[in-house]
Parts: sequence; C-alpha cells; structure tokens
Amino acid sequence: MFTNASSGYQISTLCGSLGTAAACIGSVCKPDVAKQLIVKLQNWYKVSEFPTYQPKNLNLPLTISESVLYSDSVSKFMEVSGYEYDSPERKSQ
Repeated sequence: MFTNASSGYQISTLCGSLGTAAACIGSVCKPDVAKQLIVKLQNWYKVSEFPTYQPKNLNLPLTISESVLYSDSVSKFMEVSGYEYDSPERKSQ
C-alpha cells in the first residue's frame, strides 16, 4: 500500500517512513491529536540515531539526520558510511 513512499516518494522529499506513519496516525486519531503526534514523531526522527535495526549484522554506522527529508538523511548516511547510493549496504539502511 505504501510502496510509493520509497526513495522519498521517488523525488527524495519527506522520508517515506514518516509519510507512512503520518497516514497511519491520521487514520486512527482525531485531526488535532494526529497533528500533535506527527510533529512529535518528526522531531524525534530528526534527533534519533539510525539505523536502529542492523540488517544481516552489517554493523552499519549510526547517523542523525537532523532533518525529515529523505535526501538529507540518506546523504548523511552515505557520507559517514562511505557507501554509494546503489550499494546493498545503503539499501539495507
């Protein structure tokens, strides 16, 4: 259902996980509550270390995006990790 969210909605905009989470929150909360929760989620995302899940025990470096934008988050990870955009490691991130 949310495959359109990958790669920042295909144009490197909002992180797809945040857009998907916002849609889910909006589907079960009243609008005023949903807006408050989404702001809290976005603020948390900007300061959290990712990836929290280490796929295949790759020991990927943790980064803090300081942004909700896909391009910022991925660029920071690529800079710290040294992985290229098309690398399996970056895709696992």
